[in-house]
Amino acid sequence: MRKRITMLLIVTLLFSICPFVIPKADAAIVNVLSEDFESTTVGQVPAGWTATTGANLVSVAQDTAGNGYLSTTETNNSVANTATYTFAAPITTDFSVDMQVMTKQTGSSFEGYFLLLKDAVGDKVLELLFNGSTIARRYGSNLKSTVLSGIVANEWYNIHVDVNMTTKQYSVSIDGLPMSSATNVALYKAASEVTDYTFSSYRYQSGTIQLDNITVSKFVADPPNQAPTATGVTVNGTPLSGQVLTGSYTYGDAESNPQGTSTFKWYRGTNADGTGKSVISGATSLSYTAGAADVNRYLFFEVTPVATAGTLTGTPVLSPSVYVRYPGNVLTFDATGRITDALNQLNLVYSQSGVTLSSGSVSGIAGNFTYYSGAQDFKSFGIDVTYNKWTMNFTPLDDLSVYEASYDSQTGTIVEGNKVTLVRKLHPELMSDVQNVKATYVAASPITAGTKFLRVKMPTAAFNSGTATDFKVDQVAFEGSLSTFARIDGYVEDTMVDFSKYVSGVDTSNLQVVPLTTSTLIRTFNTTSYVKRISPTVATTAMTFAAPSGKDFKSAYLEGYYFANLPSTPAFELWTSTNGTDFTLYNLSGIYKHPAFGSSANNSIPDTLHANYLPNGVKYVRVRLAGNIANGFPYMTKLAFGYGAEIPVVPADYDVTIKKTASEITLDGVVSADANGNPSGEWAGSELIRIQGLTDNNGDQHRADVFLKYDDKKLYLGAKIKDPTPMNNTRTGTGIWNGDALELFLGDEDMDFTQHPEAVGTMLPSDRQLVLGSGIENGYQWYMNTQGANSKPLVFMEIVRDADGRGYTMEAAIPLYALGITNPWEGKALLLNAALSDGSYASRGQWGWTTNGESAKRARGQFGTVTFEQAAAPTAEMSLSASYNNSSNLLTVTGQTTQVNSRLMTLTVKNAAGGTVYFEQTLSNASGNFTFSHNLSALEASPGTYTVKVGGDGVRIPRVTTVVIN
Repeated sequence: MRKRITMLLIVTLLFSICPFVIPKADAAIVNVLSEDFESTTVGQVPAGWTATTGANLVSVAQDTAGNGYLSTTETNNSVANTATYTFAAPITTDFSVDMQVMTKQTGSSFEGYFLLLKDAVGDKVLELLFNGSTIARRYGSNLKSTVLSGIVANEWYNIHVDVNMTTKQYSVSIDGLPMSSATNVALYKAASEVTDYTFSSYRYQSGTIQLDNITVSKFVADPPNQAPTATGVTVNGTPLSGQVLTGSYTYGDAESNPQGTSTFKWYRGTNADGTGKSVISGATSLSYTAGAADVNRYLFFEVTPVATAGTLTGTPVLSPSVYVRYPGNVLTFDATGRITDALNQLNLVYSQSGVTLSSGSVSGIAGNFTYYSGAQDFKSFGIDVTYNKWTMNFTPLDDLSVYEASYDSQTGTIVEGNKVTLVRKLHPELMSDVQNVKATYVAASPITAGTKFLRVKMPTAAFNSGTATDFKVDQVAFEGSLSTFARIDGYVEDTMVDFSKYVSGVDTSNLQVVPLTTSTLIRTFNTTSYVKRISPTVATTAMTFAAPSGKDFKSAYLEGYYFANLPSTPAFELWTSTNGTDFTLYNLSGIYKHPAFGSSANNSIPDTLHANYLPNGVKYVRVRLAGNIANGFPYMTKLAFGYGAEIPVVPADYDVTIKKTASEITLDGVVSADANGNPSGEWAGSELIRIQGLTDNNGDQHRADVFLKYDDKKLYLGAKIKDPTPMNNTRTGTGIWNGDALELFLGDEDMDFTQHPEAVGTMLPSDRQLVLGSGIENGYQWYMNTQGANSKPLVFMEIVRDADGRGYTMEAAIPLYALGITNPWEGKALLLNAALSDGSYASRGQWGWTTNGESAKRARGQFGTVTFEQAAAPTAEMSLSASYNNSSNLLTVTGQTTQVNSRLMTLTVKNAAGGTVYFEQTLSNASGNFTFSHNLSALEASPGTYTVKVGGDGVRIPRVTTVVIN
């Protein structure tokens, strides 16, 4: 009953005698520990407590009335029993402790620690204990001072402690009575915080102590009156010149103080993030009318919340920006910074004059229409047109033109500025007949920075002798300043009036310039001359051009014409070079543009080449005219080569080290990279195997970055693949090579090509080909081909499509044994080629690490070299010994596995010639021990050194030893 009576006494006296228990003004009491041990299973400790375990368990017990308490019994075993509770956060303010404690013995030498508080470094801050027939406190240098004497065993004592963390003092009350010997005494350590409480025995004594109803409460000052806040600050309204914009926000106050007269400001700036903004004079109301000065600027609304009581003024809060534009249609670019106006209606045109829209095309002699780019600037554009070549006069000054323009806020009109230089490119593949020409006008250089208006002016009457509809604009496509697609800084354009633009020193003896006597000779081409071969049987390479200094060629446009039938194969070719000496035929599929209609009409028939994306590093381009083409065609009428920023071409590294990974790589379809594009995370340190691929005529990349790592069991592959039609492989089995796939070709025989020089252009029988399908429609698929035989070793894969849908990441884990690789940690080297297949690309695109194309990917003489990083061999998984008795012909093999047992073990014995003379299997015992015994026959036991190899279920690496038979 003492336990319950004392609890009532504590409640009665608590608020009258304990100075820290009474809440101070602007303070609150927060319990950081409160436990009565009633809900904990007997024999356990409460959740959140950490206790020692073993023979003297600290645990919850119950008395005969069913009351729970924490108890420990010490047996003088030199190990203290403890139970510790760590506070959720360190206590740094004043606090109090209330608890009930009992000792079962009061012998003079007995000690038991019922209140031990520590700081973050584990030092004692405050300690109370049973000490014989007293309750004592720890002070000084591990000294004890009596707090209450004459205590008796088997009685509950109510302990109350107040701690002042400012003065570093504490006071103790027992059974509601302040202890004069422990009032305002110094803490054992003047710590700035208390982190945990411990209940503990003394390891050199025997006896039992008990704890119940412990509460630790800290005092937390109430927060000061909070300032008012403004949230959800935005600008509402249409951001056009002349329109009213209204600021919006939500007022808040922690103490519910009403809103007073909050203040407002409006700002104007040129940057969306607000840097460099300035206050708009006089704009101090909730609403603001945008004016001419705000056009092409960003506006911001700011509110400073003000309360009527408490803390009056809060922090000013700025809204996100709104961009103000002129009234009229505005272009909205997509995420790539591009937009196309198909001219189905004039809803994207800012203004227009003298033009008519009909059937998705704009026409009108000398008319114009203007576009406004809104938040972005214009960067480049292309204008698709259709014209009747028989009614065009083709006077250059009167042709379609485009002007950079600006808005005059004083007059509200568009003012024309610089005229944009254009390059006109024919599109014969879009023509439906020989009369109506399809062409595109493109900007020959980037638009001047800051240009937000472009005016398109239709050809004048001097250019067009027919009706207005004989020249129509079908579509306009723009690139904004945020686009990453425009790569052209300018064009080297040759209109075939002379040979002055060719590189010096070329042989032009078989070329001639033919001036036109009348434009009707070559309708379609808008030219005054053309270039042809003198001898139609002789090919020529004289048309060679160099990029401007510090630039690379990025694109090419070639234009020629025929009368009557077109040749069955392209009669002019594009060749590229990085040095002006070594040229490569550029034969990207789809670059030749032939007429879509029958070509037998005796008219000017265009034939063009559009190479929109040349490889990196092209410094020279060459146009080759093939020989033996009837009548010496084609007659060349225009060449235009776009150039842009130089991109240094880094030589490919064909000697790569495969790093050993510290732990197994997780296959999740993620190959992370740092800010510089280097592999990071579990792929950090991997050297790059780059399959360069190409950028196709649509600007889509086809390439792969491949990384390899290994551990004791597997070769890991991580590939970041670019493909505009990713994971397109519906094939199955050994047919997956014909879709999206990644292939590895490996060989470790004759790596210097001295034994089989005849095989440098193919694969040896020992070489392996592993095909990893990239489709998931039929599940992950793969196969291996060795010596013409297909197999399907165990391979683990994960493939994830890129977020933009234009590529994917493949991860694979391939068992080393499946690749025929043993002990790679010894620094073994392999010949290797990696090849990427794009089943959706024309003729199934095929690009490799060291080769290009289907026919060359197996040429081992062109493979690169990969070397496994040297590392410590893995821990041996079994011991192995073998002996042979020459008298009895008995071969004995014994060993023990270290990591598995009771598994099937396999023995293979080979003679000096490599022939297998004995094969056997047996089960290891429960300790992993195994034994093989075999009497070799006279035929089997011919003299020599025999190889003994043992492997088994669960053994990653077989062991090998030898015996000698005399």
